[in-house]
Amino acid sequence: MLVLLGPEQIANSWDVIGVAIKEALPPITSSKKIDMNKILEKLLGGRMCCWVSTKNNNTWPTAVLTTEILEGYGDGQRTLLIYTLSAIDK
Repeated sequence: MLVLLGPEQIANSWDVIGVAIKEALPPITSSKKIDMNKILEKLLGGRMCCWVSTKNNNTWPTAVLTTEILEGYGDGQRTLLIYTLSAIDK
């Protein structure tokens, strides 16, 4: 089951979610400093969404997915960006 997390759920589970997001980033980002606080700020502010997949209505996530809607400049076209996707339970 895929569930959209709210800001309170994200804040309460950030120790698991933050690690999953960081591990899903491409290796090239390891040479750059990724500010995880900015990602958290976007998630808590609703500009980015965090989804979790669970098995059999279990509360422990099996996967974490983050998405963001990008708006085109001038044309108003919207694009779904899948920012990260990581499996926790193989």
